[in-house]
Parts: sequence; structure tokens; C-alpha cells
Amino acid sequence: MPSFRSHLTHALLISSLVLPAIAQADANHENAKSNAAAEAAYVEAMQKNATEADKKAFCSEMKSVAKELAGQLPIQIDPATHLISSSAVYLGGKCTYMLGYSLDEAKLFALLQEAISKQKGEEVPMAFVEQYYSTGEPGYQNLKEQMRQNLQNSPHFQRALELPFMEFDAQYVVNGTHMDDINFVISGK
Repeated sequence: MPSFRSHLTHALLISSLVLPAIAQADANHENAKSNAAAEAAYVEAMQKNATEADKKAFCSEMKSVAKELAGQLPIQIDPATHLISSSAVYLGGKCTYMLGYSLDEAKLFALLQEAISKQKGEEVPMAFVEQYYSTGEPGYQNLKEQMRQNLQNSPHFQRALELPFMEFDAQYVVNGTHMDDINFVISGK
């Protein structure tokens, strides 16, 4: 869903404050190019030479970003989804940024029914949507994979995921009867 992707982009724009090169970027095109090069150099250095202290310091900044975002919650992502928690923790050499969502199944199904009906050019019964997107069915798996891909393919998350000690944990609490909660972790390279 485009609104999900745009929210993830927004969330990582906020978290990009932890990278000094991004924090210093301004509207000047030459400055932006210089800062992009500095960001790439920073990430490359962190990939190869990050000490335990570097990892902890990076994660401390991520915790600050998560806390800042948490102060704005809940945030409506789309008619069916609210971001309800944001936190980060450093444990076992990994910095895990956790995003918690509340997902209203009835509203999600209504959005999916509308989209599928438009695509097919005819009204699709709600019973079909409920069955297709129920836990264990192909629609549920496709939806979960699309959510994972949206997170993984966000340019801002991609940059953070270049760090081998970084991971994002997305948890969707589904309010409804057809779908189980959706959880996935994406780890850095």
C-alpha cells in the first residue's frame, strides 16, 4: 500500500538523523552530493570497522530517534493502520529498531475489496476477501511479504540495513478474527 511505504519512508527520514552526513545536508545541491558521499563513507566505515563502542553509540542515537517518534504516537498511517510504538534496543551486538502497529482487519479488508474490485472491474464479495487474506491463505502470505518488501526496499531503510549489526522488527497487532498478528525482522547485511 502506498501509504504504508510513505510512512516507512517518513519514519526512516526521522531516523536518518543519526547519520551525521544526513543531519548536515541542506538545500544546496553540491552540499547534498558531498553529504551523500560522506554518508556512504560513514556506512562503509561502520560496515568494516565498527567497534562494540561504535555500535552502542549508533544504537543510542537510534534510541533517541525512536523516543522522539514515540512522543508523536499514535500516528495514523492509513485508514486501517496506526503506528503505536517505536523503540530501539542494543543486545548481543545488534541494534534492533522496533515499530509496533495496530491493524484494523475490517478496514483493511474494505480497502482490499475496493482495490480488487477496481482491478477486476466488478464488485468482489467481502467473503472472498476474508477467505483469501485469512491466516494460512495465499493473500495473507502475499500481504505479509509485500509489507516486508516495502520496509526492505525503502531507500532509507536500505541504507541502515547496510550495517551488519542493524535490524528492524515490525510487529502488527491485527484487530480482527481472520488474520493472525504479523511480525517480521529484517537484518542488516
